[in-house]
Amino acid sequence: MIWADEGKILYNTLTGDFSDGVVEDDDGNLPEGWVEVVPTPELIAEAEALRKEIEEEMAKAEEAMQKIMAKLEEAKKRLSILYAMTLTDEEAMEVAVIYPEWEENISVKVGDIYSYGINEVGDPQLYRCLQAHITLANWTPDVSVSLWSAIGIAGDNIPIWAQPTGSADAYNIGDLVHYPDAEGPIYESLIDGNIWSPDVYPQGWQMK
Repeated sequence: MIWADEGKILYNTLTGDFSDGVVEDDDGNLPEGWVEVVPTPELIAEAEALRKEIEEEMAKAEEAMQKIMAKLEEAKKRLSILYAMTLTDEEAMEVAVIYPEWEENISVKVGDIYSYGINEVGDPQLYRCLQAHITLANWTPDVSVSLWSAIGIAGDNIPIWAQPTGSADAYNIGDLVHYPDAEGPIYESLIDGNIWSPDVYPQGWQMK
């Protein structure tokens, strides 16, 4: 330990800190930036100004880091959404937590998937948007069947029928579904590009 002589003090020219003593470096000398000085009013004022400058620079660096982290978080969300768009309904339900939660006053388009509430196994319940709209408090996915279609799998791992948004997610020959819910009978699609429910177009389905 190196101590300041009587009437003097150790001053760090890099940080503006004062000390009566500091731990010496490997060579037994004062560490870089430390000097022994007489603590004059001018020196104390200089140290205060230096510390203030350092604090301001640190605050700017912290603000810049927060902006970078916010951009990274936004980029991560966008990547998650892009990845989510490539999944089948069965795959989507396995990673339901990556989908955004439904909220009021947002613009949604046909095919968008959001989570709202919890399903019977305790996972986020997913819904697919059927019509582009601005979400409202009384148009929640669980009650707005003309706007949203619930995505689900029954206990036997057969999907529950959900209204397709178009040819991309339409049912094809041989696809099996429960209808109208998980307790309903199993239907097999008899046609490709099947976007109708068994009630609306019975010719397109056969009960198993």
